[in-house]
Amino acid sequence: MSGILESENRVGLKSGVTIVPVGGLDKVATFIALLKASKLNIACMLDSFTDQAGKQRVNDLIRHKIIKEKNIRFFDEFTTVGNEAEIEDLFEKSEYLDFFNAAFSESKKIKVSELPDPNGRVVPQINKLAGKDRFNHYRPANQVAKMGLEAKNLSPKTLDRFENLFKAINDLF
Repeated sequence: MSGILESENRVGLKSGVTIVPVGGLDKVATFIALLKASKLNIACMLDSFTDQAGKQRVNDLIRHKIIKEKNIRFFDEFTTVGNEAEIEDLFEKSEYLDFFNAAFSESKKIKVSELPDPNGRVVPQINKLAGKDRFNHYRPANQVAKMGLEAKNLSPKTLDRFENLFKAINDLF
């Protein structure tokens, strides 16, 4: 996404910033501890949540000085889906469903009109329609990488959301 934005003379991630996916909040502390040993500056982008256990884990990271509070950001800050969001919510629903449907070509295609809440988070709605607790998030992400997307393939709103996210991350460094 950074490269797509930069190709349009928009703001992408600073060149010295590296994204390290860690696979969820429960693994964040371990990864931060490993990376801090290398004297790196760390920021953390997290899926948003409202459950108390998740809030407690984040508070523990701050309290134990594993990461500074100002260096923790949440995806809901960059979306319009409410106070919970995931990276998938940075895309327009139609775009993400295109990625999902292409990645799961063996399954019935899901249309935007089938989503129970057009303003809500996309992942839980896909899970519900697919009859799963959790689908493999790697497959749509991998599909995006294979598609060779360009700015013309994405809505201005999606580009704006990613640009705002990258600006916020860049400001942390």
